[in-house]
Amino acid sequence: MTSTDLVARENAVFADLEKAARLPAGSVSLVGLDLDGAGISFEEWEAIGFGLGHVHRWTAFALGVGV
Repeated sequence: MTSTDLVARENAVFADLEKAARLPAGSVSLVGLDLDGAGISFEEWEAIGFGLGHVHRWTAFALGVGV
């Protein structure tokens, strides 16, 4: 697998995470979550928090660890 393939795969994973957690596009990277300047309301921020909680539980389930 080339570095270009890895970058494309990483971008796809981030896009899927953003969809699953209801995050603004481009807000997830290898080093964090950037919502600065996203202009989101409290309700959107709250939905993002719930979405991240679901992603956390899905990840733990997929890895076979308890939460």
